[in-house]
Amino acid sequence: LLLSTPFMPSSPRWLVQEGRPDEALTVLRLIRTDGDARQEHFDMVSHQEARSESKEESNVRRSRIGSRFNALTMKYLGVAFTILLLVQFNGMAVFYYFGPRIFKEFGFGQHMNLLNAVAAGVNFLATVPAVGLVDVCGRRVFLMLGSLGMALIQIAMGCIGSFGLTAGDTQEMWVAYVVFSLVCAFKILFAISWGAIGLLYCTEMLPTRIRSFGLGFASLATWGGNYLMALFTPILLGTIGYSLFWILAGICLFGFFFAMRLPETKGQKLEDLEARFETFFGHRSKGEAGSETKGDVEGDAADEASSSTAGVVLKVEV
Repeated sequence: LLLSTPFMPSSPRWLVQEGRPDEALTVLRLIRTDGDARQEHFDMVSHQEARSESKEESNVRRSRIGSRFNALTMKYLGVAFTILLLVQFNGMAVFYYFGPRIFKEFGFGQHMNLLNAVAAGVNFLATVPAVGLVDVCGRRVFLMLGSLGMALIQIAMGCIGSFGLTAGDTQEMWVAYVVFSLVCAFKILFAISWGAIGLLYCTEMLPTRIRSFGLGFASLATWGGNYLMALFTPILLGTIGYSLFWILAGICLFGFFFAMRLPETKGQKLEDLEARFETFFGHRSKGEAGSETKGDVEGDAADEASSSTAGVVLKVEV
């Protein structure tokens, strides 16, 4: 990072925002064809000019502190903070940090560290298909399906542990293999949903003017949540035991309904997303947003498809 960061180009949108459009076009030509670069550059400049002429942009320029803590910005930060907090509180940290302890209690004492490493490898491999599928199926549908699947696994773990089915001898080793399979399945679901999409969604959602500040603020949820899970998980396992997984299942179900409310961001320009989220937060009416762009139409279609998919999933699970 130390050696490569100085050679990284600046963000084109940031360059346009800072009044350096020619440099932005140069950067775009590094990753786009000349025609696509010019079109995207034109869209960026037009959007920035429109924002600069608006009253909101004038207020932002007069008060950077005010722009970071106004009502709209706080809603952006609240959603980003919640998403990254759910990434930590959905149970992944429990399996990541305390997987060896869980495997040991279910009869894998001699191989608990090896199995934990295998499960970590499964998590890594499952991330690879998520990179391609996220632009095919969308962000929101993966977040919902991942939450629902992880909740079911947490419920199964709670049932197995709470009813005292720990494998203390070879006659019950089948339970240990079931638990190991559940842990691997959980890590697969996490890798293709919240693990891969949580931060991606935040970067797409936050507008350029507050993106760096917003991601920095939301990262408090990542490390704060990680710290709390590492601190309290052994305490809870020692007091309420595997009933902890019932709590985690409830958090996953909350994540499912939370993701159901989020707008889809797949296949849309960041400029279109800003208007879309302002409408979502109630700071811009659909009439004020003007006629729908191609990105808005695609986003609405993606929302409908995600909702339909979620309905099918719920029917099947019931």
